[in-house]
Amino acid sequence: MKNVQKTIAMLTVTGLLLGAAPSLTAPAAAAPAKTNAASKASALNGISANLIKAAQAKLKEVTGKTYTFSKADKWTEGKNTSWVLQVKEAANSEVDIFNDKVAYISVVQKWADLKDTYKQQINAALKLADAEATKTPETVTLTIGYTAEYANPGKLELFASVGDQFLTLLDGKAKRIMSPLQVEEVPESALQAADKVAEGLNGVKKGNLLKASVVLNGKGEKSYELQFASDDANNPIFINLKEATGQITKVELSSLEDSSSDYTKGYSQLKGYTEAQLLKNASPQALKLLNIDLTGYKAAKDKDHPGSIVFTKTNAPTVKGTYNTKGQFYNLELAE
Repeated sequence: MKNVQKTIAMLTVTGLLLGAAPSLTAPAAAAPAKTNAASKASALNGISANLIKAAQAKLKEVTGKTYTFSKADKWTEGKNTSWVLQVKEAANSEVDIFNDKVAYISVVQKWADLKDTYKQQINAALKLADAEATKTPETVTLTIGYTAEYANPGKLELFASVGDQFLTLLDGKAKRIMSPLQVEEVPESALQAADKVAEGLNGVKKGNLLKASVVLNGKGEKSYELQFASDDANNPIFINLKEATGQITKVELSSLEDSSSDYTKGYSQLKGYTEAQLLKNASPQALKLLNIDLTGYKAAKDKDHPGSIVFTKTNAPTVKGTYNTKGQFYNLELAE
């Protein structure tokens, strides 16, 4: 759903390099926002000492440091109550509490304050991209979600930048290292591979290459992430592909994603699509975009993220997709 708040600030910054925040990272909205939700801002008035202690304990577990809070925002919706606690000693940092349990942490730490273990992990990731690397990031963003609504629940993610490199580590290991590329630096072979998806764009017209980046995964394998113009100037096309094989790994048609109002109006219809219907809808696109034949695949909707589905088959690549209220797929990708 467009305009859904992204939960990870560093990913948003990274996404801006290509003009949009990455999808399928922050949790999708479980349901349309209700108009009766109420909020109350305060210093720390109204929140129990036990909840503050629980939040501090989780923060210390993640960071190794003791923090205090400068502000608490309370949200209520029906029988559910949430608190967002702003960390006093770290800018742009918070702890989210949902129904009296810590649900999410995002904290920005200076390099000097970081646990030695995290420093070692980041240095190892930097050397994956450049064996002679000596520079370190000024700050590192640590995030962790504790419920199924968040991506990678229970696993710590680290986000940092060094020069023009953007690093993501998951559970202590390098997940991706992204660097910008000049458009003219993109190999012709990569552009030719991207051109092959034209027939699967569901009527969206692919224009010129606008922006590009090169990405290393944790194995040191290189891929390209390309942003092309579409017939909607505000909604480009994103195409990811592997350098070694030219295999398309992701295509996102942002112009087909629902607006907030369309998502809300069509939410019941979006929830109502059967897995069989969605498999049928995705099959032609998966073949044209990813060169994956979904014959014999099984489909499973993601109950925690309406509009998301996973297609699986024994000894075959797993395909993930997101669709709009019309049942159109605006994102198809190979699972990592």
